[in-house]
Amino acid sequence: MLTDYKKDNPVTQLSLKDKFYLWVLKTVGKLSLRSAHRLCDGLYYLVIVFPFKFKRVIAAHIQLCFPELSPIEQDKLIQASIRSTLYCLMEMPIIWFSQPEEVLKYVKQVSGEDLIMQATHSGKNILMLCPHLGSWEMFGLYASALYPSAGLYKPRKKAWQEEMIRQARERRGNVSMYPTTASGVKSLYRALVEKKWVGILADHDPGENGGVYVPFFGIQANTMTLAAKLVTKSEATVFIGFAERLPNSQGFHIHFILAEPGMINPNVVQAATMMNKNLETSIRMIPAQYEWSYKRFRRRPNNEASFYN
Repeated sequence: MLTDYKKDNPVTQLSLKDKFYLWVLKTVGKLSLRSAHRLCDGLYYLVIVFPFKFKRVIAAHIQLCFPELSPIEQDKLIQASIRSTLYCLMEMPIIWFSQPEEVLKYVKQVSGEDLIMQATHSGKNILMLCPHLGSWEMFGLYASALYPSAGLYKPRKKAWQEEMIRQARERRGNVSMYPTTASGVKSLYRALVEKKWVGILADHDPGENGGVYVPFFGIQANTMTLAAKLVTKSEATVFIGFAERLPNSQGFHIHFILAEPGMINPNVVQAATMMNKNLETSIRMIPAQYEWSYKRFRRRPNNEASFYN
């Protein structure tokens, strides 16, 4: 558990506001999964009353990405996504602060584990594309419990938050987290060729200079090229990995899905297009559990108008 901090650890250098925030996280972290979800169910009815911005972002994405749905079907998906967003936020402290062995008891079903273990034992380099789908923290914990793993993290503005999350993800001692810097990327590639499983959350905007515009749900989206370059350079076998939230707080279903081929390609536009196609396929399996609250299309090509006005 994340309680034993050194005196010089940034986690201990907190303002009163930050201490209160950390106390709330630890308090939520003591809840059972069912209790956390029931709390979210109560919060849901408050959230739908007030004009929170994230609700408008979710609605914009559902309408953009699922034009084939009727207005009634879109509204049902929007409401389900709002509830799923609350579940996801409330689950994170439970996964971060509870003993890993207790958290892993919530995994009730696993699919594709035989495929990824077979590829691993045959000497393949393994790269897992992990969309922000279901509980990515649960997926990361489960994957690292199976096999030595590595991943990237985005440095936080506050050092204590970065230290807290890094400790949470590395506490089993079977996973290494590297910052999204040039040296961090080099370390990630080294981990890949050393036969560790490498996971990348590949569906967020990579910034001004880290991506290309390729389709995502039929919409041009600024898409990272890092994953495609790593796959091509290492000739890695690609899996899609996510933890599906089961109904009625039953737990989670872990998915390892062998990706469609096509990412080993020196043409990064074509490789990134195939990556997004694979991500989209997995998201369509459980669309309500995707992170639609994130402004995925915030950057537009050719000075197009924003979708979020």
